[in-house]
Amino acid sequence: MKILKPCVPDFDFNSDLNKQHEDFKTMHDIWKNGNGRKDNVVFSEEGMAALRAEGKRLEPVYVMSAEDTNEVEWEHYIAMKKDIDQTLKYVKYDVEDYMKAMMDTYERYYNNIVKIHEKGDRHVKFNLSGESYLTLEQDLAQLDRAFQRMLGDVEAYIFCQQTHDGKKYFQCPDRKKEDTEQKKYRDTAVAMMERAQKKLSEMREQPDYMEGVGWRIIWDIMKSDTAFREQTRKYFD
Repeated sequence: MKILKPCVPDFDFNSDLNKQHEDFKTMHDIWKNGNGRKDNVVFSEEGMAALRAEGKRLEPVYVMSAEDTNEVEWEHYIAMKKDIDQTLKYVKYDVEDYMKAMMDTYERYYNNIVKIHEKGDRHVKFNLSGESYLTLEQDLAQLDRAFQRMLGDVEAYIFCQQTHDGKKYFQCPDRKKEDTEQKKYRDTAVAMMERAQKKLSEMREQPDYMEGVGWRIIWDIMKSDTAFREQTRKYFD
């Protein structure tokens, strides 16, 4: 097999590192301040005006927005994940506790985003997309994407408890050879979370909605499924 060398400068690390540092420093100074020569290019006012006119004539360059990246989704995902981990940090929990904590966290973040947007669009600043303003609809859409990402965490957590080997989850096992009962349990848990999310969205539109019902919604759904609760005790007791 042919092994390709990494595409990096071929430095001799046994040579004088100070010399390499000075060379880099000199190049940086030239780039930043010019090389001090009298023949540096200087644009006249007429030339700059012509350049601006040409720039306006050309089609605008596409600018990447926060919606084109997953930066907002990742922001919500990491924040919610840390919140859930903190909630369950000092207790012995099973998948039902995890799912209740997840719904409670999602509801609080949803309501917090709505409250923030009462003052207008939310200002954000990210490494890839830079600065921009998110509408309420954009922000909530990214929160829902983060929620979907967390459903993968639920599935992974259950898989680890079922197999007692977390490494297998990331080895892309052959789903056809999986234990049918175990897979059905994971699929049921994910479907319950999706039902709870939809139910919460509906309840938030009601005039008598009160904050803090998220975990109760998923708890009621789980309690209504006897087979699921029996399987929970099997895997987590």
